[in-house]
Parts: sequence; C-alpha cells; structure tokens
Amino acid sequence: MNSAPEPTKQHHVPTPPEELLARVKNRSAKTRQHRLLGGGGSLVVVLVLVLVGVLIPEGSARPQQSSHRPGQVFVSDRIGSAYELGANETPAPPAPSSVKQAVENAEVGFSLDLLNNLAISSDSSDSSDVLVSPSSLATALAMLELGAAASTEQGIAATLHTAGLSAAQQAAGWHGLAALLAAETSTTGTNLRHEPELNIANALFLQEHFAALPAFVRALSREFQTGLWETDFQNDLTGATNAINQWTSENTKGLIKQLFSPGALSQFTRLVIADAVYFRAMWAHKFENATADRPFYLATGATESVPFMTSPPSSSLKDMTLDATTDSQYTALELPYTGKKLSALVVMPTKSSLSSFVSSLTPASLEQIVNGMSPEIGPVSMPTFTLRSDSQLDQTLKSMGMSQAFGPMADFTRIIKYPPLVVQAVEQHAYLQVTPKGTTAAAATGISVGPTAMRAYTQPVVIDHPFLFLVRDDATGAILFESMVENPAS
Repeated sequence: MNSAPEPTKQHHVPTPPEELLARVKNRSAKTRQHRLLGGGGSLVVVLVLVLVGVLIPEGSARPQQSSHRPGQVFVSDRIGSAYELGANETPAPPAPSSVKQAVENAEVGFSLDLLNNLAISSDSSDSSDVLVSPSSLATALAMLELGAAASTEQGIAATLHTAGLSAAQQAAGWHGLAALLAAETSTTGTNLRHEPELNIANALFLQEHFAALPAFVRALSREFQTGLWETDFQNDLTGATNAINQWTSENTKGLIKQLFSPGALSQFTRLVIADAVYFRAMWAHKFENATADRPFYLATGATESVPFMTSPPSSSLKDMTLDATTDSQYTALELPYTGKKLSALVVMPTKSSLSSFVSSLTPASLEQIVNGMSPEIGPVSMPTFTLRSDSQLDQTLKSMGMSQAFGPMADFTRIIKYPPLVVQAVEQHAYLQVTPKGTTAAAATGISVGPTAMRAYTQPVVIDHPFLFLVRDDATGAILFESMVENPAS
C-alpha cells in the first residue's frame, strides 16, 4: 500500500505592490515631517511611499511609531478620519547640474509670467494689490505634471517654462532647488538671528479605494517627499475638507487656515495635491522700531497716509549699507535677511505704472536691475504692510498655456488609466507681512482633480509710490514670494 505523499513545503510569495495598493483602506494622517538635509539647515518635508497596504481596524488606537525597516510602509498618525501612510524611503539622487540650472531659470520666468497675468486680470485703477507664491504654485504643478501625459503634460510644462525637460527631469530639478533652499535656511525659529526659517511641505490626499498607479505615487515620494493621505471625499466631504485644512494650518503655522473656498471640493473629487510654504526672516540691517505715518501716492493720484519704517538716522553708527540704484525708470534696493543668502528686492517704477512696468519685466531685465545696483550708504524709508490674498487660478493658468488640463480632453492616465480625470480647481492663499524687524510669509496651493564698489549716498531712498516686492534666493534668483503693492493701507 502506498504511503500518503509528503506534504509539499509551502513557500511564501509576496503580494505584488500593485495589488496591495489597490487593497489599501481609507484614512491616512497627520504629517510626519522628516528633514531632507541635516546639519546647519533643513527643509521640512513629508516622506511617504505606498508600496504595500496597511489595514486599520475600526476603532483602533493611535498607530504606533516604532522603528521600521527601510521601505516598510506604516500608518504614522491621523487627522480626524484621515490616515497617512509612511515609509522610510530614500529621496531621489540629485539632478544633473544642467537640469537644476534649467529649473532655476524656469522658476524666474514662470514667476514673472504669472505676475504679469495676475496684473492684467486685476484692476490697477482700484489700487488692487497682488500677492502670490510662484514657488508654491510651481511645485504643485510640477507634481501634477508627473501624472499627465501627451498634450496635457506639454501644456503644464509650457506653463512652467520647462518645455525642454521631461516630467521626471523637471521634478528632479525642483527637488534640487528645494534642497538648495533647505541648505540656506533653518527649520526652526531658534536660529532666526543667523538664518531665515523656511518650511515646505507637500501632500497628496487620495479618495479611499482610488487605486492611483504605483509609479505615480513612487515618483511623488522620490522627488517631492509627498505624504499620501487617504480620505473619503465621496461619503465624508466635511471630514476630508477638515483634514486638508488642518494639514494646511499646521504647515503654515496657522496663517493659512483654509486651502479651498467653499464648493471647490465635491463628492466627485478623487485627489488633491497640496503644497504649503512658511517663511520668516529678520532683516540683516534692522529698521527703527517706531514707525510714523507719511503719504503714499496711489496710481489714481490720490494719497494715503500709511505707517513707514525708516533706517537709523544718517548720523548713527548703525547706518545701512545696501545695494541700491536710482535711474530714470525706477528706484531699486535690495534688503538682505539674516544669513545674507535671501533678500527682498524692492523696485519702484518712476516713469510708468506698476502694472506697465511688470508687463515689460523679463528674467534678463530683472537680472540687469540686480546687477546694476551698487553699495549705497544712506537712510531708507518704506511702508510696513500686511497683505492677504485668496486666488482662484484656473483662468490665469489657462491663459498661460495649460487649458487642456481643465477640459474634457485632459490626459492624466499616468495617475490612473480609468476613469478620465480633469483638474477641477487650482487655488492659492497667501500671507505677507513686512515690519521693521523682518518678513513673515506663508502660502498654500491646492489642486483638486476629479473625473473628466562703495560710494556715498546722500539722498534718502523713499518708497512712496506703488512698488514691486520680491523675496528672492540670491544664489539662483528663485522667487519665493512676489507682490505688487499698489496701496499698502488696503
């Protein structure tokens, strides 16, 4: 009689990541902030990569954050009903220098193009101020481009001025620019006396059971250190919106509390790409603490009495030495922040309106303004001001070349093959405050996607007409914030 066959030894076969990703439950969560660079300065980012699924039992306790193996996926924390999936994953290697240079140049071109389009759409005759963070918007669009294909991708690239680069190349270039900015700044306020504070965070909020392609998620994680959050727009829109708003508030230190205006998100929203920026820096040369009201001349010919900040008296040993220039077309000066790697560039046109001046501004002419300045000694006076903006950018971006992303022919098949996706809304909310001590600024951008030589200077520099205010990186020229101040009292 034949004996029973010996049982075959069972070997464990790992479940493919694609299958596990499709089985991931809803909920992701509170941002886990990792430092991209160690040492003197770092950039606050979220690092997550969905490679395997994690099932969360109903009513489970707060997820534990014990040590994890490299590449292992875990649930890190939560905001309300939303959970975040995290992984200890290494960021992408640095981009080639040619790609980094191309993206740095593109950022300035995109910034000026965006400012001009916003100037055209605003009514300058009513002294409408403009405030936007081109860096935040460009980062969100670069993340979106990773999921676009064909002419939709080409339109986004043209808008970003990166038409000569692939989506992967421009993403690597933005990663390199973020790393450079991180190296020049601090991630906490404790070092504000020595260097500015710059925090940047990115996130992807995904509808539960919406199986985004793993390649898209991996690319976002490698290049943008993007947190993957699962939430439920379809059945709990209020909970999803609250989670997004809390993430935004946390990453802008409470300055931006709402990412989308009411009605911008719906039960048909399938994913939201978010970018948040917080910036705070002290002046390298401080102004007098006391401010006095003086007239500011509006474009309409009227005047407004506003508080001005002024450098110490010329007889003081604390005289400012700043790069400045005054010619027949404009007055310009550069105000360095602590650390002297970031600065504010202030340009006041003297022969044309601010909107006309901005419309003629190019990367080359902006560089000419910067290079044409020389060290000056003398008093400086300019307004203190606080601006807030809530911008719906759909029409602006359409006019800049990416209209297809908003229409029925949009191609986001690198996010998911089916159903077809379309950009529903692009919004940015920004805050900028300039005081005698320094500058505080924040911005949050959201993209919702659903189906379909020294010389003496004796004359004071007085900025008392509409002016341009740019927060720039000195090494690359990258523009973090830009504002057209028509009326600092508005």
